Amino acid sequence: MKVLLDTNFLLLPAQAKVDIFGQLRGLGYGEWATLDAVVRELRALGSRQARLALHLVEQKGVDILRTRGGRADDELLRLGRQGYAVCTQDAALARRLHRAGVRVLTLRQKKYIVEKEIF
Repeated sequence: MKVLLDTNFLLLPAQAKVDIFGQLRGLGYGEWATLDAVVRELRALGSRQARLALHLVEQKGVDILRTRGGRADDELLRLGRQGYAVCTQDAALARRLHRAGVRVLTLRQKKYIVEKEIF
């Protein structure tokens, strides 16, 4: 299955020492993608954590999708409606995606990737 990785999710390997790619593969998500806007944001951050995230994007063969120039959240929603699940730690974005019927994955207890339930 296909999954889109948001900026905050790509920072998790450095922040929480979590193998997001191994866990996603274990959950059946073997096709990873992110947005060109996310890559630009990581480059702009310039932190050690952001550099690690960029290295992992390259090393793991994450597809970089070109956006239409809109806000990254809007593009995540648009692509989510086209069949991608979305990995994010952003609660407001997760609610918006969930209302649109998009599958949302998030990190729980700083350890486990789970499908987010919105109440």
